[in-house]
Parts: sequence; C-alpha cells; structure tokens
Amino acid sequence: MSRGPGSFQRDILDRIHRQQPTTLETLRWQLADEEGGHGNLPKSRAFALERAVANLAKRGLLNVEKRALATVQEWLSHYPGKTHRRAVRQLRVDLLPVLAEWVRSDEGPGPLFSADENERFFARAEGGSLSARIRFGKKDRGLLFASRWRQVEPHLRALLAQSDSDDLFYLIARGKYLFTRAPVETRFSFGQLVDRCAAKQLIPKALLADLNTLRLEFIPPETVGALELKSVIYRFVTSVIHRHPDLKPEALEALYKARSDYLKTVPGFRPPIDQKRRRGILLDPMRSGLGYENGSILARLIDQTTFQKFHFLSLPTEGGGQKDVTS
Repeated sequence: MSRGPGSFQRDILDRIHRQQPTTLETLRWQLADEEGGHGNLPKSRAFALERAVANLAKRGLLNVEKRALATVQEWLSHYPGKTHRRAVRQLRVDLLPVLAEWVRSDEGPGPLFSADENERFFARAEGGSLSARIRFGKKDRGLLFASRWRQVEPHLRALLAQSDSDDLFYLIARGKYLFTRAPVETRFSFGQLVDRCAAKQLIPKALLADLNTLRLEFIPPETVGALELKSVIYRFVTSVIHRHPDLKPEALEALYKARSDYLKTVPGFRPPIDQKRRRGILLDPMRSGLGYENGSILARLIDQTTFQKFHFLSLPTEGGGQKDVTS
C-alpha cells in the first residue's frame, strides 16, 4: 500500500491549486518568506522543494512544464525568483515593473521589434532553439506550409473579389510572402491580419478555422509571446550575450526619473552630475555620469537567466493525465 503525500507535499499541492499556474522559482521564495527568512535562499531548502516537486510529478500528482517565459506578465511574475540572492530578487520586484511600464508608455520607445518583424524573423528560420535551427537548417519555415496555404488562398481571393477590404488584400499578400516567398511587404503579421478580418466578420467560420489552424501550427502562441518578450527586454539591455549585460542609458534614465530615491540606496549606483555644476551645459545620458560601478547589484537586474527555462507547475486536469516535460 503506497503512502500518500506528506505534509510538505500537501502544502505544495494546496498552494499550486490556489495560484496555478506558478513556477518552482516563484514558489521557493514564497515558502522562504512565509518561514520568516531574511537572507539568501538556502540551497538545502531549495533542493528539498525541488525533490518534493519531482516526487509529486513522478506520482502523477503534479504537472511540471519546463519552458521559457512567454509574456511580459510572466516575466514580471516569475523572473525575479530566478536567483538565490534575496537582494537581487527584491531589486527585480521593485524595478522591472517600472521598465515594463516605461517601454509601453506614450513616452517610451515601444518594443524593439514589431509583430511583423518578429514573424519575418521566425519565418526565415533565424529564431528558435538550436535544435529547431538544426532541424530546419537554412530552410524557410514558411515554405513547409506552402501546400496548406495553396488550399486556402483561392477562397480568400474569391472573398476579395466581392469586397474592397484592405485587410483581406493584406492577408493574402502576407500569406504569399510567408508561404511562397513572394516579394511583397505588409505592415501587419499574419496573425494580426487574421484577427482583423475575424473582427470584421469578413471570413466564413469554416475558412477562419482553417486559417487559425495554419497560424497556430506555423508559429505557436508561446513562440509569438517569447519573441514579443525579447523585443521588450532588448529595449532595456545592450546585449544578452554577456553574462551580465549593461542597462541601456535610456532605460537607466527612465528608472532614475521614476525611482531616483530608491536607486540612490543601491550600492554602486552613480547619480547624474549636477547640471548646474557644469555651467548649464546640457549633457546626454551617456555623458551625465548616470550609471553604476562594476560589481553593482544593478548588473543583476537583467541577466542571461531571463531567457533560461522555468519550471511551470500545475495540477493535472481530470482525465487529462500527467504532463511532465522536464527534459
């Protein structure tokens, strides 16, 4: 007769039931905080949680999905916990929402790449994991769906002949660009154009279902979200090739504008030079002195771990069985 979950494992399942989906990275800090911890995350405690989660997954009581973050909200919620240092986690909790709000504000620069650019990047097999790039080689991902596109294109053309909709025209043009390499350009991604046509009820339900199936198989939603997230993060940092990339001057300036009092308490932070002391010469952010010293905790605000895989935890659905994709 097998034993049921212990008290620690039951606590884990209860927490996941109340807040799923969550991640192992977030859960370990929640447990540490509730236990009154004030220092860094003890490795022994982190290991105990990992072992308990692994046992629950092995018994089919818990789903563990190992994947990268796919949305800005996931990034804000779970990336702060991707560290064992309490000060680093708190810095991320306090400052990352400021950056996310800035990049999307009217005064902000917006994501570095548009949905159109992200889709073209993915279609030409330039993005994705190393295994995906090896599998596709230098092939154009779009060409793999050429036959599917040829099945729906005549129906779209027939609809266009009865309509003067620009969205239908651009949808056809986008499809030809992605799936046949036709030298045409559009401002919107394939998914955006399908949604615009659906919102205006320009496409019959059966054909719309075929188009949605095509778009989901060509570029899954989690891939769209991951590319959008990268487009936001690349507005903040110079490069993620380095272990601890530098914050871009404009991002640091936005942080200082919103949280100057907070930043002045961070070890290694350099406030800008007083403009009055420079005889009224206006300085740009690169020359204003605003920055941080080598080794400052600010270098950990965004690092390479932001694009690593996280352990998403959820309870199995009734009749759905276990989903353990930890490899």
